[in-house]
Amino acid sequence: MTPLHLIVTRMKRLPLRHQAAHLKALIDAEKPRSIRRSELEAMLRTSTFAG
Repeated sequence: MTPLHLIVTRMKRLPLRHQAAHLKALIDAEKPRSIRRSELEAMLRTSTFAG
């Protein structure tokens, strides 16, 4: 599984609306109560990906 810091680095190259869409897709792909999912959801709530 790709580490989250690499995902964030790659996504920062995208326009903001694409960042949010990709992040939402990653969240949907994770298991409901996984730590990784909660970290992705926290990233979505931050201003960096709020778009």
